[in-house]
Amino acid sequence: MKTTVCCCLLLAIVLLTPAGAKTKKSPNDIFVVVNSSIPVGMVSEETVKSYFLKQLRHWENGVEVVAINDMDNTALRKDFQEKVLKMSPLNEDSYWETQKIQNSVAPPAELSERLKAVYKMAGGISYIYRSEYKEDVVSVVLVVPAETKSK
Repeated sequence: MKTTVCCCLLLAIVLLTPAGAKTKKSPNDIFVVVNSSIPVGMVSEETVKSYFLKQLRHWENGVEVVAINDMDNTALRKDFQEKVLKMSPLNEDSYWETQKIQNSVAPPAELSERLKAVYKMAGGISYIYRSEYKEDVVSVVLVVPAETKSK
């Protein structure tokens, strides 16, 4: 009886665990963070992309979105471009050149101290590595897992 129950539990765990699911948290997971005053739960990568490309300009409560990028050419910025924006650095540059010319829209500011800026700015949104996260300073709205290397 005990063996049957154990086998059933093990089978249930295997069947309910998504293929390729990660159980280990990586310090290189990307946390998309917002100012704690923003009343928002978890959001999709597509929504975050819309905030950073300035296609969505206000939070649900009417506060203006203030997207803040990491400095150009950092590993974190490149990871964010690839995994969330689904763009290469060249594609993002081209996107913003077009936005400037056609719509007079400038890209998000670039700051090295993004966590501090998001903490102080009511509509702030940015991204950091998990290892930089400080609990109760900002709210996490999206976790983008670091890629695992196949052996």
